[in-house]
Amino acid sequence: MRFLSWSPLVLLAFLPQSLLPFASLCGFKWLTGLPCPFCGLTHGLLFWMHGEWAEALHWHLLTPMVFILLAGAPFVTQNQGIAQQKRLLQLASGAFACYSVWRWCAIVLNKG
Repeated sequence: MRFLSWSPLVLLAFLPQSLLPFASLCGFKWLTGLPCPFCGLTHGLLFWMHGEWAEALHWHLLTPMVFILLAGAPFVTQNQGIAQQKRLLQLASGAFACYSVWRWCAIVLNKG
């Protein structure tokens, strides 16, 4: 069960890039016109797993961080404590929040 976090990475490693739609499937984006904090992450991880790092960063700037979190999750032990895991989740949440605000500001400023 510990290595279950690798299942999305393994799936994306073997999935051809042509199978992902290039149209957005995000309900938040459909409703607001703005990307959600996770928009582009699946595409980013797919390109990351295929070694196309520039394209991965184009889709979502936090792709490397999510890859490291997913790849390293099985190695986090109970001995490391919940406090350390909580700090890591807070850091990741903060990074997604800052990145989303930055993206939204860039979109709004470019439209105006």
